[in-house]
Amino acid sequence: FATRYRVKGTADAAVWREKTGLNFAMLGPDVLAGSIGADIDATLMADGKGTVAVELMLDDASLTLQPLGYAKAIGDAARASLVMNLSQGKVSDLSKIVLNGKDLVVDAAMTFTADGKFSSARIARFVAGETDIGGSVRPDAGGYEIDLRGKDRKSTRLNSSHTDISR
Repeated sequence: FATRYRVKGTADAAVWREKTGLNFAMLGPDVLAGSIGADIDATLMADGKGTVAVELMLDDASLTLQPLGYAKAIGDAARASLVMNLSQGKVSDLSKIVLNGKDLVVDAAMTFTADGKFSSARIARFVAGETDIGGSVRPDAGGYEIDLRGKDRKSTRLNSSHTDISR
């Protein structure tokens, strides 16, 4: 390898968003707030390939997924892991996205095009509150093709395929 970094630290979620550039609405202060511990291990090659493994400690953070009726309070245990693979210095995929906490399980992966645009997501399992789904998402003609299957804990079945949601 050309370079290896190992970083450990704790910062407020707002600082993480600002410093990492991950300032998406889906990770905004109404979704993720509080203190986040991180252990980051990055291996970067001279040819632009590399791997960044991230372990996040979310015990001192709140997480709210309003549309799903899910909320994790500060003090509730939660951990997240992700593995980001790089090609030509850009993110090519998130081969591992795992999140475990109170009433929360995520096991997913995402791919990106060479120019960094979202290409696809595979959701092996997503449990949040009453929602328990799996499936896939990919861009499709001005929207997204979404194939989700699952069942909520009240026995309501979810079976949606090829749903178009405008971006």
